This record gives sequence, structure tokens and C-alpha cells, in this order.
Amino acid sequence: PASIPSSSLTPSRTMGRGAARDAESAYGDTAARSNKLGGFFGSLHILFAVLTIAAGVALIATGSWAIANQKDAGYGTLDWQGSYLAASVYLGIVAVVVGASLIFLAIIGMLAIGQGCCSLISAIIYVLAMIVLVVATAFAAAVLLTLAEGGIERGDTRTFFNDVWTETVAEFPLSACEVEREFQCRGFSNNQCEGCDSAAIVAGNCEASQLRACPDCTSLPSADDFTSKGCYDLIYPSLQRVVRPVGITAAIAAGISGLGLIFFLFARCCA
Repeated sequence: PASIPSSSLTPSRTMGRGAARDAESAYGDTAARSNKLGGFFGSLHILFAVLTIAAGVALIATGSWAIANQKDAGYGTLDWQGSYLAASVYLGIVAVVVGASLIFLAIIGMLAIGQGCCSLISAIIYVLAMIVLVVATAFAAAVLLTLAEGGIERGDTRTFFNDVWTETVAEFPLSACEVEREFQCRGFSNNQCEGCDSAAIVAGNCEASQLRACPDCTSLPSADDFTSKGCYDLIYPSLQRVVRPVGITAAIAAGISGLGLIFFLFARCCA
């Protein structure tokens, strides 16, 4: 049989260089696609970072509005301490703090999109802080919207307010009296304090259940008899008008900042 030249079995230098060029070309194409994806997600992150800053400004504005509206609200004198919904009474301050934090972290996120050691440190700080803030903002929005949209007859809401009211009557009765005078009501529920005004309390003519809801206002100037109207039906709508816009703004801010965080992670992974 005819012999095969050995030169045909040995890869030539030209063939080796061609394969290397093909490998380099394939790697270059992959890196280019990765860079394009990184740039795309980076642009989306920058867009959502700007939107997060806008959401932070909106939260600060909404919080400032809530502070102005709650400053002279009578229900602010109730004993809200120890309640998981206590933040809803101080939601104005909470909204301002969260809004400022979102603005700060959005700026950190935009700076962390760059490369380098300092950028990596900034990225880690940004991701961890943003996760905590997004979760906290989403939880606050859920609580506020539940309080605002649950309705005045929602069992949990009514129980919550009733606990706050009875605690205030027991610990700070004059604070409950101030709420009654502002809203022209008496006790928590309608007709709850009928026949149990301050004079009846002093004379010992009230039932035990009434004493838990009807404060002794003897030391305050006398007011009209509002014993037929409970305070809950008047306090809840007043608080609801302030809680709803802050809850909606917080929900939008949580959604925008959460999407911005996702795009940031994609941008870093594809860089």
C-alpha cells in the first residue's frame, strides 16, 4: 500500500495559529456579549436609581405632609407605645427617614456600578443595605395599607384601636379626655359610656366595663354630653386619610428600589 507522508499527519504551525485565532475570536464574542448585557443592565440600574431618588423625594414630601397634618391631631396623644402599628402614628418621621435613606443608597449604587476595589466594597454595602431597606419599606407599606384599606369594621383594626384606647384611659386618662373633646365623642364605641360621665365615675355609678373605656375628665373644663358617639368611628377616618397616601408612596418606592437592586446585581454579574 502507498505510504502516507508523515507531514500530512503533523499539524502545521499555520493550522495551530488558525485554531488559536478561532478560540480567541469565540472568547472575544462571548466577552463582547457579556459586556453588552452588563451595559444594558447597568443602564437599567441607572434609570431605576434615578427613579429611586425620585421616590425618596416623594416619600420625604409625603412624610412632611403627614407630619404637618398629624402635628395637631388629637389621636397623637393616645398611648401607642408597645404596638406593632405604633409606627403608623409617627409615619411622617418614618417616611422622611426612609426617603432620605433611599436617596443616599441610590447614589451609592450608581457609584458602585464602576469597577475596582473600592467599587466592590461599595457594591457589597449597597446590596446589603438596600435589601434591608427594601424589605423594611415593603413591610411598612403593607402595614399602612392594611390599616388604611382594611375598613373601619375590620376585626384586627378595631381590636388594635380598642387596646390603645383602654391603655390610654388606664394610664393617661386626661389624654383620652383631650381626644374626646376634640372629636366630640365619649368612650371607644357608640353608647358605651351612656350614663357614665365624669360625675358618675366619681360617684361610683359606672360599670366595670365602662370604667375601662370612659376616662374621668373631672379636672378638665366641662363639655357637652357626647356619650352617644364613640371615638373610634371618628378617629379611624382621620388617621386613614393620612396613612393611605404614605402607604401607597412607600409601596411604589419599595417596588422601584427592588427592581433597581435586581438590575444592579445583573449588571455586576455580566460586567
